[in-house]
Amino acid sequence: MITSLLKRFVYALFLLGVISIIAFGLSKLVPGDEILDYLSIDDSRYSSSADPLQQRAAYARVAAKRGLDLPLFYVSVIPGYYPDSLYAIVPVDVRETIKKWVTASRDKAAAMQMHRDLLSGLAYACPRANTSEIADQCCQGFSTALNTHDLFSVHHSIIRLHTLNAKSGHTDIVLGDLLNKLHQDIEQLISEPKRLAATAWLPSIYWHGKQNQYHRWMAGFITLQPVTSLIDGRDAW
Repeated sequence: MITSLLKRFVYALFLLGVISIIAFGLSKLVPGDEILDYLSIDDSRYSSSADPLQQRAAYARVAAKRGLDLPLFYVSVIPGYYPDSLYAIVPVDVRETIKKWVTASRDKAAAMQMHRDLLSGLAYACPRANTSEIADQCCQGFSTALNTHDLFSVHHSIIRLHTLNAKSGHTDIVLGDLLNKLHQDIEQLISEPKRLAATAWLPSIYWHGKQNQYHRWMAGFITLQPVTSLIDGRDAW
């Protein structure tokens, strides 16, 4: 009798686990960006008219608060030539952009460097956008580049901004240095695709432990923590 009950209990736990994984997976297949849905609820300072730097900062705050900057599951399997920290990059659109850059160039180090330098450019240009026309154009241009999959389009944009800065009446030296770095980054990315070692084509497996979205979601379910309605921001059971 006890053995039978124990078997049923184990089977029920297994079934609950399978159902929860399917339910979680289906929730992630819903079209759209989940973090954007939470922005108006979690960050009252967010405004679609804010500059790109402020928008990205608000996006990152909400992603961290909701745990949406964590990997999806306990284990992730990605192509070996992808950066191992790819899951942590937000917004999600930028993550997809970096995937395209890496796929086209086969150079994950250069793609990540390009990403870091564009963020540095945003951090410098956007706060000066109200007082400098070239800074404003660079702020918008860097933000657009982070969402542009085509490397040659990014290359054209960087050259255009570099030319505008050089022709402006008051050349910004710091901005010029940033644009020079970005030009070097994009030149490396659009050069002949890097030859990869055979092992780079093998999938890489990463263990994330409890720091993943599924664990956080399941823990909330077990402890009866409510989720937030995306309609009115109230607790939903």
